[in-house]
Amino acid sequence: MNSAIFKIMAAAGSRFKPANTSATIYLPADTSSVIEEGNSSAWQRDSISLRFGDGTVTTIDRKSDQLLVKRKGVVIAFNDDRFIPFGSSIYAFSKTGSNREWTLPELFRRKALHVFTLTEQGRGAAPAYQITGNKIRLKLTADVPVKIEIR
Repeated sequence: MNSAIFKIMAAAGSRFKPANTSATIYLPADTSSVIEEGNSSAWQRDSISLRFGDGTVTTIDRKSDQLLVKRKGVVIAFNDDRFIPFGSSIYAFSKTGSNREWTLPELFRRKALHVFTLTEQGRGAAPAYQITGNKIRLKLTADVPVKIEIR
């Protein structure tokens, strides 16, 4: 996966001021290369859209101050929540904590998954989650990264 995925997360601007290492990794604040790497952009009065060559689309709704990032039909960022596929893993993170349903990328559907938190000591306990069809509901604790792997 190309590094643009991580860079587009910053498209919401400077409202993300990470207070810890996890936030620094999952909520980057450098927006300088976002537009340079984008293949196209659409600036409208109430929204900004960036489309990348790998199919990633970032939309910022300026009226409601919402960030939405999709890649191949899968939401990978919504406001302060992240669900980032990377190889045979998915990294999930929430700045404020959340309990939401995410669509699993094709590679992860109908597979046994291992879900756990990431701590300074390594793997931690699994957060509350439920898999139904091609969706996973994850209860994310604020500032605690989660990793999902194919077993």
